[in-house]
Amino acid sequence: MRGTLLDRRCVSRRRACALAFAGAFVLCGCAAQQRWGQVDLPSSLRGLVNYEAGESRSLQVATIVQDESGSEVSVVPFRLNDAGLIVVQVEAMGPFAGAKPVAFEAVLDTGDPDALSLPRRTAERIRPWLRPGPPSTMTSPFSARRTYTGAILRLRIGAMTAGPVPISMDDAPRAYLPVIGLGYLRNFECVIIDWGRGEILLVRSRNDADLAGRFAAETLGWTEVPLIELQGLVEQSAFPIPEEGTDADDDVAASRHQLDLIAVEASIGNQSLSAVLDTGGSGDVLAFRALPTVSGTEQQVRASSAGQTGTLVRADLAAPLQVGEVSFDPVQVYRIRGDDRAEPPEGFPDIALGNGLLRRHAIWIDFERRVVRFGRCITPADDSSDHSRKGHDNEPVD
Repeated sequence: MRGTLLDRRCVSRRRACALAFAGAFVLCGCAAQQRWGQVDLPSSLRGLVNYEAGESRSLQVATIVQDESGSEVSVVPFRLNDAGLIVVQVEAMGPFAGAKPVAFEAVLDTGDPDALSLPRRTAERIRPWLRPGPPSTMTSPFSARRTYTGAILRLRIGAMTAGPVPISMDDAPRAYLPVIGLGYLRNFECVIIDWGRGEILLVRSRNDADLAGRFAAETLGWTEVPLIELQGLVEQSAFPIPEEGTDADDDVAASRHQLDLIAVEASIGNQSLSAVLDTGGSGDVLAFRALPTVSGTEQQVRASSAGQTGTLVRADLAAPLQVGEVSFDPVQVYRIRGDDRAEPPEGFPDIALGNGLLRRHAIWIDFERRVVRFGRCITPADDSSDHSRKGHDNEPVD
């Protein structure tokens, strides 16, 4: 358009300069609006975020949690999506000047070590700060993803506001819900999942008698099981090559990532197992090692894990699964197709307990006392919407 105007000499030099200035202003304005990502640490995060550039993955964020009502317990309503995962309403704000609160839904995933994991399309709305340097590769059963780490100014869930909050961002344009993980939940003394009422309790400072009394009419008591920390470096090649969603390539900072999860000791017969509590899993049990199953019950299905979907093999467990004094039976176990190893990948648990099992009890995760309590429900959660055995993400594959 500019060439046509100049050729026809229909504008004066003064008007041309004005147009050029206006055009430069628009471009600068666009750049300002899009200024986020791997840039200098914004003033709102200085003194609260420490990091090392280059190959080091070091990132420390000093998160402060407050309740706007002054209460020590925040009650957060949730719904179960079509895959049977816990979905909560959250609000986040980026750290740059002019940022506004952005509301969205997120999956609550106790099997994700990060505080907040964002798909790129959500990150583009929030505009987080990202640590300078190349991305890392995050390995999961269904994909190998390029991820960046960084921080946002504030995250609000229920009446609880935390900030700043560390984040990881998936560099791919795939569509899935953001994930609230352990990195956020560890800011509380304990977290309670009340499946019957569809509520999560985020507890900063608690009175155990009051909390237990809340469930007195719904449970037959609590069974307490010690928590164990599961930490280690996971290789990029921990799983068979994913079928879909693989974005990893040679341009990454490292082929390992840190796993930092909470787990309990479990057993099947005489076989001892480490079991991660994984509310981001839609089935009963996801196995990372061989388990005894009932012959002839194997079937290929589509299943979800932390927003990712892939093909798994499902079968009936041959014996009850025991967690402390809590016995689960019947149990359906899932494993990655083509993964028949006798031992789990280095740094991984033996199994992950998904929502299909966890929904049978109220769950009380006590970070301060390092235990998890299973509340035996008088009236179990409504299984009419149980997606651990049916639903579009668990349909048999022909």
